[in-house]
Amino acid sequence: MDKPKSFFMFCSGDFATKLPVPAAFVEDHGLHRLRQLLLHPITQPAATSWAVKIKKINGIFYMVGGWSKFVKDNDILEMKVLSFHIVGNSTLHVAIYGHDSCLELGREQQSVEQPAVRQLRFVKRLKEYHIADQRLEIPKDFSDAMGIGSKGKIRLKDWKGRKWAINVTVRNHGVCAFSAGLKKFLTANNLEVGSILFFDFDMDSGDAIKVLLLEGRDGEEMLARAIYGGFIPS
Repeated sequence: MDKPKSFFMFCSGDFATKLPVPAAFVEDHGLHRLRQLLLHPITQPAATSWAVKIKKINGIFYMVGGWSKFVKDNDILEMKVLSFHIVGNSTLHVAIYGHDSCLELGREQQSVEQPAVRQLRFVKRLKEYHIADQRLEIPKDFSDAMGIGSKGKIRLKDWKGRKWAINVTVRNHGVCAFSAGLKKFLTANNLEVGSILFFDFDMDSGDAIKVLLLEGRDGEEMLARAIYGGFIPS
């Protein structure tokens, strides 16, 4: 039997402090094992998300942590209905329905407390150790925003549309790196020392990172825009 991909919750009681989540949904998708879970309202810009946590209280799973901020920032009031749909391993797309049962389109402008819309992307020039040691460090800004360290695996989607399962290891000071599976990806794409790769979070799939091979001036310009570690600020 397929795992449920969605669930609905009615906002009542102390929902603004913590929201109960169906136990079957949490356990089927391993949400209680994640360090953080990202909530993305479907009417917000693609890169906008709020980080929350799943915690078991008196035998019931609840959404806590940043949940109160998510409620406040999105004007979620009592009697509204929320629809959650899992995308990838650690992102829930959220539809918010008002008292008239219609989908709310959200504010045209958010308060200054709204998380900034960020394009999650980074660039790397391949070095010898990337290929020989089968590891490639991920900029901390990128891995923290995506919660990569809690996943253990990620998929890379190359420019030919092929997807590759890559292990993620957490190294010193919480720095994550692509590890097992990386060499296979590099070899299959005939990538060598000096190749410049552009990594971009794929919001369409929600659980993959798109990879492009940049050549010539395009690659050098992208490297020049990057900050330490290769992260490209939006």
